[in-house]
Amino acid sequence: MMRLLFLKMLLFLLFFLTGLPQTSSLEISPNDQEVILSLYSDFSVICSGQNEIYWKKDSKPILDTGLERRDNTFISILTLRNVTGYDTGEYSCLYKQSAEEKAIYIFVPDPSLPFVPSSQEDTFVFTTGHGEDIIPCRVTDPNTRVTLYEKKIDDPIPSTYFAQQGFKGYFEDTSYICRATLDEQEFDSETFYVYSIQGEPFHNTFLI
Repeated sequence: MMRLLFLKMLLFLLFFLTGLPQTSSLEISPNDQEVILSLYSDFSVICSGQNEIYWKKDSKPILDTGLERRDNTFISILTLRNVTGYDTGEYSCLYKQSAEEKAIYIFVPDPSLPFVPSSQEDTFVFTTGHGEDIIPCRVTDPNTRVTLYEKKIDDPIPSTYFAQQGFKGYFEDTSYICRATLDEQEFDSETFYVYSIQGEPFHNTFLI
């Protein structure tokens, strides 16, 4: 009887614990997924966690942020001052010893910088043709109207645009530009080059 009661209690605890929602020990404040800042304003984001943490912007570590420990909590404050369009991007707080992270995307609409500058490596898009790819022409103002063109051809290419990423779809091997329209003025992005990567089929050869 006692053994049966013990098993019932064990099963109850098992179902109760596994049914609880998974909570993250990593927190950022404000916890908005996206914010739009005024040009030349200041902005701070606080990150806290149970282990050492650090910040990165668009996958690149930010080195000039401090880290403070209060009891068993690590706290890091990311402060952006006098922001411009160059500050547009995804800011993530991460644990140094795990893959857990929390992110916030910041837009800074900047008439002098319609597109976020791309690194040279980002202008080359390699595709296998098995899935959608991204042409990463990101804007500083999420309300900007953006159109994709094949370079030297003035006909727009139907494609889905995401302000935080760029154009997403299936693209042919050629060069592309993104065109932003602001106050009836047009601005072109850098040129993006799409290349297909198709591996040769592998054949086993048996020698007898």
